[in-house]
Amino acid sequence: MFGWFARKTPDNDCYAGEGTFLGCPSCGGYHRAPDIPAFEAAMEEACAQVSDSTDRLYEAFNIGAPDGRWDMVPADGVFWFTQSCGRRCYAQFSLVGSWIEDTHSWMWGWHLPDSHITDATRKAPDLARAAGAAHGWVCLTTPTLLLDDAGAWHMTKYAARCAGHPLVYRAKVNDRAWAYFAMDTPVWES
Repeated sequence: MFGWFARKTPDNDCYAGEGTFLGCPSCGGYHRAPDIPAFEAAMEEACAQVSDSTDRLYEAFNIGAPDGRWDMVPADGVFWFTQSCGRRCYAQFSLVGSWIEDTHSWMWGWHLPDSHITDATRKAPDLARAAGAAHGWVCLTTPTLLLDDAGAWHMTKYAARCAGHPLVYRAKVNDRAWAYFAMDTPVWES
């Protein structure tokens, strides 16, 4: 699907599936992300806030129930969740990023090809990138990262908070990739 799926082999610090490494445009390798206490504090605060609101909304709208289903309309930036009884809710979404499980490769939504992201679905990653540029937080301004599943959720929750979206969600795209979403508060279909 994307051309960057090739297995990544960082050339320094030996990425072992933990921590965050930045894709280097100069050498093509990956380098350990610097420790930035202000970024880590902002990330922790965003994760706590968005985790709490996500839990409440998942329960209130029965999102993620094994007998339900989801659909999306990318051009409109809308997710639909359908319960087994047929009741549906919907929410506007942003495509925050894509993560490949076996390579730990993360690509920010703002760097995805135009065929995968639209103006309607880029609010959260664009705002996260702007915050990164304003504060010098390179994890938010580097197009590709190596990080684990928890790191992908952290980036998603931070982007959600930047956009004022209280809900995060991920969906399996194919055998290798996950897409991570930030969503507005769902509403029941009338």
